Amino acid sequence: MGRRAYQFFKANAGGIVGESALGAAMLARAEEALVAAVDAGAVRVLWEWEEDIDDSWMSEREPWEQPHEWTRCAIVRDIVCDRGHKHVEYLASLGGIVDADASYRRVIEAELAAECEAELCLA
Repeated sequence: MGRRAYQFFKANAGGIVGESALGAAMLARAEEALVAAVDAGAVRVLWEWEEDIDDSWMSEREPWEQPHEWTRCAIVRDIVCDRGHKHVEYLASLGGIVDADASYRRVIEAELAAECEAELCLA
């Protein structure tokens, strides 16, 4: 686990009061596993436009006053079945992400990697 990654997650990720160091360390390790799995070609990280949005929590005027970018993120693995057909297996995903900047995207990717870390380590 890199010190810079740990410091990034300590500063940018939420967590339980008094346990932010543990959460930052966990996310740094998960990110490291994700990077290794992506570099090995075992998984991919997909960022896609969100098609089925729920903006009910916004004021009625907000969506019209300022445009928002709605996305979803997934960690996927490509699988080829016995007949040679390609399929995508979703290991972890999150939708309904609004206006994510680069730092928030990094946190989301690490959190999703933590959810499927066992599969990443097997990759």
